Amino acid sequence: MLAITITLAIRVTGRRRRAFARMAALARTAAGAGSAASRDDAEAALRAVRWTARYVPARMACLEESVAAMAALALSGCHGDWRQGVASDPVRMHAWIEAGGQPVGEPPETSRYAPLLQFPSPASDRGGVS
Repeated sequence: MLAITITLAIRVTGRRRRAFARMAALARTAAGAGSAASRDDAEAALRAVRWTARYVPARMACLEESVAAMAALALSGCHGDWRQGVASDPVRMHAWIEAGGQPVGEPPETSRYAPLLQFPSPASDRGGVS
C-alpha cells in the first residue's frame, strides 16, 4: 500500500530524533486534504492499513498505523482528524484517527487518553491545529 510506503519512508528519512516531528507533519498535511471522510471511509482506510501492515517487516504501531491511515485517506481525496495523546497510571502514549468526532477502530479505553497533539480536519468545528 502506497500510504504505508510513504509513512515508513518519512519515518526513516532524516535524523532519527526528528522522526516523530516528520510523522506529525505528514498527519497534519493529510488532515488538510480533500473533503471530509465518512466514518465508513475512515474505517476502510484503517482496516486496509492494518491488514497490509501484517506483511510489512517494519514497526507498525499506533503512530505508524494512524499516520498511514491519514495518508491513505488523503490519497483517496478525503481527510479525517488525527490525535496523539497520553494516559496516566501507568503513563502511556497512543495515536489514533477520528471521523465525525469519534475514534475509528479503537477500543472504548481510548477515551482515557488526553490529546496532546491534534490535527482536526478543516471542516471541524474545533478549527485549526490545537
